[in-house]
Amino acid sequence: MRELALNEFIFHHMIDPEHLMDAIKLMSEIERSCCKIVVNNEVQKKYRKKLKWLSEEIHDRYFHVFILPFLNQLLHNTEKIAERSYSSRLDDSELENHHDAPFIKAALASSDKRLVSGDGSLKDLLKVKRLGLIVLTPKEACEQLHNQG
Repeated sequence: MRELALNEFIFHHMIDPEHLMDAIKLMSEIERSCCKIVVNNEVQKKYRKKLKWLSEEIHDRYFHVFILPFLNQLLHNTEKIAERSYSSRLDDSELENHHDAPFIKAALASSDKRLVSGDGSLKDLLKVKRLGLIVLTPKEACEQLHNQG
C-alpha cells in the first residue's frame, strides 16, 4: 500500500480509550512505512479544524505532550502527505452530499483506492455503491502496512 485516505475517525480515535492504541499503531505504521496519506484541499481544511479543536478542547497532559505533536508532525510532513485532486463530482448525489465526500474523493484519487474509516455504515454504503474503493478499519490498515514491511 503506497497511499491511503484517512477520514476524520483518526482524530476521534486519538481521544477514545477504546480505539486509542489502534489509531496510534496505524499512524506509527504510516510514519514508518513508505505509505502516504492522500489529501485534497477539503481534507486539509478538515484536518486543520480537527487539530485546532483537539488542541483547544482536550486538556489531557499526555495528549498534549505526546499525541498532538505526533499528529501535527505527521500531518505536516510533506514526505508523508500526497496531495491529489478528484476534480469531478461524485455521480451519486448521496455520496456527493455525504459528510465524508472529501475523504471518498481523496481515496478515489489515490493510487491504491483505499479509505481507512472506523465508520461501519460508511463502509457498507461504499460497498453498495461499488466505486472500486477498498475500505479498511484502522486495525486492518495497520496490519497491511505492517505486513508489507
